[in-house]
Amino acid sequence: MKKRLIVDGLMLKREDDKPFPWLADTAWELFHRYSPDDASKYLKTRARQNFNVIQAVLLAEEDGLRTPNRLGHLPFSNLNTLKPEEGYWKHVDNIVALANSMGLVMALLPTWGDKVTPMWGVGPKIFNPSNACTYGRWIGKRYREADVVWVIGGDRPVNTQEDLEVWRAMAEGIKESVGDAHLLTFHPSGRQSSATFVHDEKWLDFNMIQSGHCGRDFPVGEMIKRELELMPPKPVLDGESNYEDHPVMASHDDLYIRSGEYFGAFDVRKSFYRSILAGACGFTYGCHSVWQGWDPATFEPINAPLKPAMQSLELDGASQLQIGQSFLSNLLSAGGVKANDGILAGAGLPAHRKMASCLFKTGLAVYTPVRQNIILRHRGFGFQYEEKFARWMETASGMVLPAKAQETGISTIRFVPPHDGDWVLHIATSANAALD
Repeated sequence: MKKRLIVDGLMLKREDDKPFPWLADTAWELFHRYSPDDASKYLKTRARQNFNVIQAVLLAEEDGLRTPNRLGHLPFSNLNTLKPEEGYWKHVDNIVALANSMGLVMALLPTWGDKVTPMWGVGPKIFNPSNACTYGRWIGKRYREADVVWVIGGDRPVNTQEDLEVWRAMAEGIKESVGDAHLLTFHPSGRQSSATFVHDEKWLDFNMIQSGHCGRDFPVGEMIKRELELMPPKPVLDGESNYEDHPVMASHDDLYIRSGEYFGAFDVRKSFYRSILAGACGFTYGCHSVWQGWDPATFEPINAPLKPAMQSLELDGASQLQIGQSFLSNLLSAGGVKANDGILAGAGLPAHRKMASCLFKTGLAVYTPVRQNIILRHRGFGFQYEEKFARWMETASGMVLPAKAQETGISTIRFVPPHDGDWVLHIATSANAALD
């Protein structure tokens, strides 16, 4: 087993002190709707693409308590959490072990939120504080030796004291079995943060937000920065961003409806770079058909996916995040980042042109989603600027080019990306820290 994951300041690390640049994919229905062969193909693909975490749910959203998995097994006998069905859990064992053998951490949700807070979804509600603790203790013991992060919650707010007591009991049950061997976080509902509900809980190691799928250009960077200012300080990441090939949703008369558009690779990149330059310790990707394991021969589609899951594993966004993860790894190896909007000069920009900027030990970085002026204040640098250490990185291709200032003034420097597209401007403190 690999060295365990730990929290170090505002980042995640392996116990051997290697930074862990969390790049997860979302496969909520992995244990429920995926066949063993499809699960193997999926995991091999994501490992090849340099993902290092898979988020999946033990008790799945899509009627996971009453509709058998692809091998014909239910998780419990007669919905009784004290009577697990071994066939179901052996299937989970096999997938977790396979993922770990490929270097993938399993971020396991013990249950989807409708089994605790049935605001929507088919549920049914089966948990109370007593059986939640027993269940947590049992799954913790079963997977204690696996490379696992536990994700309490499941796309629901904490509406009542009873909700909080159930989630707390489940987390504490897991902690009884795993001790400090595994980290715990909490998955909230759309446009919310775990910090709103459980930041002060002793079992919560790092925060998770869900920027979600309603509209483009959600201000994820501002949300990340706000959570990083909380006390006690805890790392944070976006655990559910705009999924690739997901309909862009819109609010209308209190309904959640499709706008007729779909999120693409560009939306994925914007969310990723705006997150990590705000100080996030990682990022979770998702593809709309992959999370639900859509196979048109077996399942009805959920919310208009474009292609079956097995035909959606090589989408541009998933591939391009390999470039992003390499960049994130470099930032974490340099000690992590501190968002610094004071670097950027000029008036506020509309959401679709919003830039992100940060400082780190070996330089600074600015992300721009479009070709536009980037005006930097000298006093925001914190080091001596030298043009030979400035580089552009095209986020879609990973191409790196020299960055020459268009204009240098007494107090500012102006850059413009080489051509259309979204770019990272990286200015290093030395040749050793420059992008190659």
